[in-house]
Amino acid sequence: VGSRRERFGANTLPAVAGPSAWSVAWRQIINPMTLMLIGVVVVSALADQRSTTVMVGLLVTLNVVRGTSQEIKAQESVDALAHLQVRAARVRRNGSIVEIDAAELVPGDIVSLEAGESAPADGRIITAATLEMQESALTGESAPVPKDADRCADPETALGDRTDMVFQNTLATRGTATVVVTATGSSTEMGRIAGMVTDVERRRSRLQVELDQLSKYLGLLAGVAVIIIVGVGLARGLDADSVLVLGISTASASIPTGLP
Repeated sequence: VGSRRERFGANTLPAVAGPSAWSVAWRQIINPMTLMLIGVVVVSALADQRSTTVMVGLLVTLNVVRGTSQEIKAQESVDALAHLQVRAARVRRNGSIVEIDAAELVPGDIVSLEAGESAPADGRIITAATLEMQESALTGESAPVPKDADRCADPETALGDRTDMVFQNTLATRGTATVVVTATGSSTEMGRIAGMVTDVERRRSRLQVELDQLSKYLGLLAGVAVIIIVGVGLARGLDADSVLVLGISTASASIPTGLP
């Protein structure tokens, strides 16, 4: 057991630490559209335009909180894979059945499985009595799949048709079985899925990239409009505060606050 644990590692699913809430919120704040709205808030505050300051400030806060919440929920969906791990397993060691931490399983262990229990690792069935496994989490098949000890001759058999195998985190809905562990941890079918999810490179979608470009264009347009309005107003001798308020209103109207 010790040598195999050193060779194959612990029977745990791969997981990576997700970004903190603060880092997610910071990415929302440095969004070009959000930065423009923050600029409107600052200028409105300097011009003592309280209603505009409060309104745009609330919109900025709402956008940041909403975006942060959505990204954190998406990360929690990925992290949920790591919490599917079975906590304990009944295994034959030294001629007797003992309950051990499922993380201590190694390939070659003989595991006992009964109805209501989840498979702690991938394994091949040695003996089975009316065994049925619920594999919807792995294959999407909603109905329980009958299992037995008859070997599948074709090595290319689809995952859902491997009736001589049980897979980690799938539930026994009926019967009993004795299983020899064939794969643990990241080598299991569930571990491969978790590995693919955690290895995905984070990148902005095409829509997000295009929205960022649109934000920059709108920001440039709003800035040019404000400069022209303020310049023309001051040249005509209008009150500076009135001109500044008009510029703020123009900038606020030029920014579609729902985009972030």
